[in-house]
Amino acid sequence: MDPESFPFVVLGNKIDVEENRRMISSKRAMTFCQSKGGIPYFETSAKEAVNVEQAFEGEIRHLLSYVPPQTDRI
Repeated sequence: MDPESFPFVVLGNKIDVEENRRMISSKRAMTFCQSKGGIPYFETSAKEAVNVEQAFEGEIRHLLSYVPPQTDRI
């Protein structure tokens, strides 16, 4: 698959940490995702189990949107 069209997503972990203590701010991550054609962005906290499941479900939906429908073969 072409890297330019690969269905990437970005996960920002550690949302339980104060915004000013993060390595990458939410705004910077969202700006990056938009500059790359609207890559989906999810903020999560593995420590507090916030949005982890939703991020994986979102990635699967995003990935499936790139899979061509199968045709029946006889």
